Amino acid sequence: MGQLPPGIVESPMMQVGGGTPATGGVGPGHTAFTYLLPWVEQLSVYQQYQFGRRDIDPVQNTATSSPIPTYRCPSDDAAGRWAIHTYNSVRYSRSNYVFSMGSNTMIRNSLGNFVLFVYPGSRTGAWNGTNDGPFWFAATGRRTASFRDGLSQTAFFSEVRSGHSESFDAARLWDVRGLWAWHMAGASAYTHLNTPNSSVGDALYAFPGQDVECVAGPNMPCDNTAGVASDRHQAAARSCHPGGVQVAFLDGRVAFYIDTVDAALWRAIGSAAGGEAISAE
Repeated sequence: MGQLPPGIVESPMMQVGGGTPATGGVGPGHTAFTYLLPWVEQLSVYQQYQFGRRDIDPVQNTATSSPIPTYRCPSDDAAGRWAIHTYNSVRYSRSNYVFSMGSNTMIRNSLGNFVLFVYPGSRTGAWNGTNDGPFWFAATGRRTASFRDGLSQTAFFSEVRSGHSESFDAARLWDVRGLWAWHMAGASAYTHLNTPNSSVGDALYAFPGQDVECVAGPNMPCDNTAGVASDRHQAAARSCHPGGVQVAFLDGRVAFYIDTVDAALWRAIGSAAGGEAISAE
């Protein structure tokens, strides 16, 4: 993989808020992959993306619908497919890579407690929700010095199978897994709670009648009982490779982890400063 782009781990890599806990403001939802575009020879797409608008705004369609070859794995069938948010007239190009949000579920607040999202946007807990991974839902990025486990021992991103339920229409049901420009769990982010290609269902955002973001398919189980509570949202790394997934680390190295990897080890590489002893892969 080589050296990572300068400063990339210090960018505001995952933004889903723009208001405050008091106002419950709904934020822009810019993903890590939007910030990475200039470094994968997609400067024109980066310039088309409007960071002052939400990722669901129709003005984003030109950028979010752009196929990014670097964001796709040849073993998956993501090429030439889009998920379509029919009501907002926005298309999202399919992809196969996801950034690590840590060893557990998606969000914790600054006090160590989980942040709960209550539809349609009111929140409890501190706005800058944190977790123990390299990336988080926040308006600012993490400093490199905060990765106390070491860059070589902290997972940067891994793989995801792209979903096949493409149209968010009257049923309000779509599979967002594998969408580089969509900010939710499974779409552009994963966690290390469950081991690769786990039989445990991915728990994504699920508000029946409003927005359900996981549709089960072959080797792509769902658990839609988590509802809208972010403290229960998680998505496993998944790939079409036999027996495991590729994982890129913050120092640029890539390693293959088998589906039967020790769960404690898998969670240890998901944390950025957990202090776990990692003796083998």
